[in-house]
This record gives sequence, structure tokens and C-alpha cells, in this order.
Amino acid sequence: MKDEIGKRVAALRVAAGKKQGPIAELLGVDVRTYRTREHGDYAFPIPELVKLAKIFGVSLDYLLTGEEKHEGLSAEEELLILWWRSLSEGEKKAFTEIVKAKMWEASAGD
Repeated sequence: MKDEIGKRVAALRVAAGKKQGPIAELLGVDVRTYRTREHGDYAFPIPELVKLAKIFGVSLDYLLTGEEKHEGLSAEEELLILWWRSLSEGEKKAFTEIVKAKMWEASAGD
């Protein structure tokens, strides 16, 4: 089970475009320790799983079981959700403003 959790954590990290070092730093562990947990050599402690769920915007259920699908979404939409959840609040706000401006431009052209 610990290797499956590690695989899920690694997939979430890669999908978010992050390296192991910054995630280890967020967890307060050194990168070697993080690497051994992500590779499934050792289990992530529960407090780290809670932090990882928050970092990647997923539930503990997903980290533990791999089951947390948004019904009816394509793989691209799932990836977009993961990407969105990895953004800071400032990045989300800036992105939202860009999208609003583009939508305004598109509707003004009709």
C-alpha cells in the first residue's frame, strides 16, 4: 500500500510540475527522506499525508485508495483541476482576470 500511495503522490507532484525538493521543504523533511517515501520504501506519516492532500488539493481518500474521480470529466479536465489546485491564490486571481478579459473580447466581437 505504501508504494501505491507513493506512486499517487509522485503522479500528483509531476502533474503539478513540481520537483521533489520543494515538496519535501513544504513537508519539513529533507529531500532524501521524501524520496524514500515517494518511492514506497517507507510510509508517509499521517500528518504528512494531510499536508500532501492540502498541497495537491485532493482528499486523503484519494491518496490512500486512488478513488476520487469527478464524474463525467475527461483526462484533460482532471489535469486542469490538478493544475488549478497547484496554483497560489495570487496565480488563480491573475489567471481568472486573463480569462475574463478574453471572454469579454470574444463576446464584444459577436
